[in-house]
Amino acid sequence: MSRFFRWCVLLLKRCFRRPGYLVTLAAAPLLTLALLTAAGQGRGLVTAALVLTEPEDPAAVLTRDDLITRSGAVRVLEYGTPEAALEAVAEGMADAAWILGSLEADLRAYAETGRTDPVIRVVEREDGPLLMLARERLYAALFPALSHAEFEVLMENRFGVTDRETLRERYDFGAELTSMVLFEDISGGEAKGSDYLLSPVRGLLALLVLLMGLASALYAIGDGQRETFLWLSRPGRALVPLLSHFLAELPGAAAALLSLWAAGLTRGAGGECLLMLAYCAACAVLSEVLRRLLKTEERFAAVIPAVLLISLALSPVFADLGLPLRGILPTDWYLRAAMGL
Repeated sequence: MSRFFRWCVLLLKRCFRRPGYLVTLAAAPLLTLALLTAAGQGRGLVTAALVLTEPEDPAAVLTRDDLITRSGAVRVLEYGTPEAALEAVAEGMADAAWILGSLEADLRAYAETGRTDPVIRVVEREDGPLLMLARERLYAALFPALSHAEFEVLMENRFGVTDRETLRERYDFGAELTSMVLFEDISGGEAKGSDYLLSPVRGLLALLVLLMGLASALYAIGDGQRETFLWLSRPGRALVPLLSHFLAELPGAAAALLSLWAAGLTRGAGGECLLMLAYCAACAVLSEVLRRLLKTEERFAAVIPAVLLISLALSPVFADLGLPLRGILPTDWYLRAAMGL
């Protein structure tokens, strides 16, 4: 047994002599630190420049407070003038400009007459899915003000209630009932929300672990060409590369687990460790299969980016696209298994 562990140490030491391996290993904590920093600073996937041309307008103020104070994928920054907001969009500092005018009067007129004139001016740098997300955020913030205007008009026309304070009290009744929806995970426990910037951390770390196994397989091709392990028996020559891939992934796996713990994304130490070991074994098998199929360093090096991109596209790193053949990838079943921990 001591001889086996000595072999493991020697095989692992060979990896630490490779600068590329060390860079990949350092990428795990650096990636997590960067995303944690960005999440802590409230950075969003898309930025909107908000302007109130009527700063005293009650509906506009409420809408602004909702947009700015509620964190999410859309970051909203307030600007003093429409010109400044449009300049921010033109210079790439913001993706869209939202210009709110006399919102309360406009919404009331909309509720009374059903007019379809725009009440908010939106200027966007380009179209795309992230800006569609920003539009949804703007609609969600605008809805309470529109709903209140509709409520006031209904109460005045049908019931003759015109006192604004009374209408506000009746409209706000039950506004503090924030626990109407119960969120649970698949195991029946309470779902723990996490920052959207941290959601792809596990998938990206899994890809780094896979990359370390692929790098080990690339080194093993060179060993075969140099006949480094020719003195071993045939079964030994078959097992040493597989063991090398697995050992090469272990430091990356440890760094990934520590990074997940630092980000608050772990779901039980025992389950996480066992799942990561199984994932390392699967990545080692995949790396060895590709090594045996491709045989040369040039072909294997050319395939590594493709393997990573396919794993990124087919696995639920950023989103689950439900594409076929995704189950054959270690990253896919690892991420799905992690969801059930």
